[in-house]
Amino acid sequence: MCFPAKFKFDLRQMVEIGISGEIGEVKAQGKWATGNTAYQVLYQAANGTAQERWFDEVDLDAVEDDHYPGCPVYGQRELPPGAVVTE
Repeated sequence: MCFPAKFKFDLRQMVEIGISGEIGEVKAQGKWATGNTAYQVLYQAANGTAQERWFDEVDLDAVEDDHYPGCPVYGQRELPPGAVVTE
């Protein structure tokens, strides 16, 4: 019987890299045979360059919406036509 992998973070979810405090977007998820779960994160490094690296799940924290504690934040490059952002 096959069970789908369950991941703590969703694709496009914003996460904070624990060791550096940098924030990035989850681009890929991986579950290894060793039981380790990792995520490929695209983020802007302290030197201003774009970086894309794999991090273990334990090294990441979810970014939460300040107005709605507990709600995750997702990356979006462009809003769909007609969409409006309100505070």
